Amino acid sequence: MNLLRRRLGKDSKDNMLSHARDESTPTYSTLILGYNTAMALLLDQMGDEEKSSVALVTEEKDFLVNHTINQGLLLFRGEVKKCLEQVNSMALTLQIAEEALEVKYYRDHLFRPISDRLRPHIKLTANEHYFMECGVPYSLNLTSSEKAVNHFKRSFKSISFLQECRSWEVAFHDGDSLIAKKLVVAIGPQRFFQLLTDKSLFPEDLVTSLGTSKRESVVLLKLTTKQEVFTEKGTLFIPKSLTHELGHFIGNVSPFSLEQGVQNAFFFWLPSESESSSDEITRALKNLKRQLQKVFPRYERACVQLQVEENIYVGQFIPSPIASGMDDYFINLRSIAPSLYFMSMDAPLNPEYASQYAKSQLLERELLSYQQFSAEVHQQ
Repeated sequence: MNLLRRRLGKDSKDNMLSHARDESTPTYSTLILGYNTAMALLLDQMGDEEKSSVALVTEEKDFLVNHTINQGLLLFRGEVKKCLEQVNSMALTLQIAEEALEVKYYRDHLFRPISDRLRPHIKLTANEHYFMECGVPYSLNLTSSEKAVNHFKRSFKSISFLQECRSWEVAFHDGDSLIAKKLVVAIGPQRFFQLLTDKSLFPEDLVTSLGTSKRESVVLLKLTTKQEVFTEKGTLFIPKSLTHELGHFIGNVSPFSLEQGVQNAFFFWLPSESESSSDEITRALKNLKRQLQKVFPRYERACVQLQVEENIYVGQFIPSPIASGMDDYFINLRSIAPSLYFMSMDAPLNPEYASQYAKSQLLERELLSYQQFSAEVHQQ
């Protein structure tokens, strides 16, 4: 990992840019756009001196919101063990549970394990199928990896490639900008190409494919109780109606933590465009709470006794990019822009590397993009 640190961080004073379009523009060796699990792990591998030449830029008012949403939705699913064997040196930041949580479906007043006999009777959207895989809970220490890094909170305006110094410039709506030799993108390919000023740098089909990847809305309700309210653990599919086929709410419920003295439960749904208005979200939240009270009598009592802490988050859910053929553009992307790296749940991967993890999606894919980046830097 020493080589990774040297190349990403501050090799020496010469590692800072020696050429820039505007000498007053702050320059760094590496510029990171956005913050996610992969970026936390990346920064965790650097010491304070290495971080001094790295700039992290986030534009969320609270950039931990996206992490909360991801932690509520995204357990390690798919080819978990195979993926985690490749993603090493993470003990300081990433803690992974030893056992997977079972997937259960509420039917006829009981939670039933998902079986081959039951699956055909469950009508799911394309994105909901991801949650049918058993998942392993995890926790991530975000604050430790962010310390000592140059962290800016800005609203992105544009991204440009400076041909004269072979560097990237990111401009912000407040008039400021930053320049770096390497650009590491955590905000996803779609946002990157939306911000890119000169799209002719890349082939049209590449921009069209990577720049139009679709992200879905998600609404998450996080419930925290100081007693065991939810007796069923795992990924839970709860019908929106017990009498009509109206879709499902999905929950990830962890066991009661004796160490923390709380139980955390995350319930969410993926609204369509017609269901994304504030009024529709409010109605759906009320329905979710009604269904939870029917399914979990202890939850109803806890609500009456004001023993439930509620937090609501609205964000984006990223469907698997594998089906859209994003990985087909990886080699072309690397040859055109070798100083550009994507590390996110919708990051394109080297097809040879991705083929080893054909079923890995979302969080697994994000960690694989981190592992791929680390391996590439080692080879440089």
